[in-house]
Amino acid sequence: MKKFAYKFKTYLYVIIILAALLSLAGLGFNAYRLIAHRYEGTNGLIGAILCVVIAAVILVLTGSILICARYEITKEHFTLRWGVLVTRAKISAINTLVYNTTTRVLAIVFDNDALMVISSVGNNALDIVDAIRQYNKGVIFQSTSSESSPKNKDDENKK
Repeated sequence: MKKFAYKFKTYLYVIIILAALLSLAGLGFNAYRLIAHRYEGTNGLIGAILCVVIAAVILVLTGSILICARYEITKEHFTLRWGVLVTRAKISAINTLVYNTTTRVLAIVFDNDALMVISSVGNNALDIVDAIRQYNKGVIFQSTSSESSPKNKDDENKK
C-alpha cells in the first residue's frame, strides 16, 4: 500500500481549525448547560443534548480530517480518506490519467467516463501516477500544460 498525504491549502486549514474551535466551544457551553441544569423545559433539554451531539460529531470529523487526510493506493483500490470519510474506486476501472502541469491538477478518468479531479497532490502527482500504473498497466497517461481538462463523451455529443 502506498500512501500520499492530502495537501490542504492554507485557507482550508483555517476553516477546519475554526470549525473545530467553534464546535469545541459549543460542546463546552452546552455540556455546562446540561450539568448545571441551565435549560428551560423539555425543549431546552433536547436542544442542549442535540447541540452536544452535533458539536461532538463536528469535532470528530474535523480532527480526523486534519490527522488522517490522504490518498491510498493498493493493488485493488484507489482510496481517498478524509478521516472517517472514505471514497474508494477500483484500480482496474481507471482508464486514463491526465496531469495538467500548469494547474497541477491530476484528473482520473474511469471506464464508465466518471471523472475524479485531484487538485491537492502537490509534488506527489507523478508518484501517484506511478503507483496507479504499477497496479494497472493499461492506464493511459497524458500530460498537458493548457487550462483544458479531459474531454467527456457527452461533450463530444453536444457538438
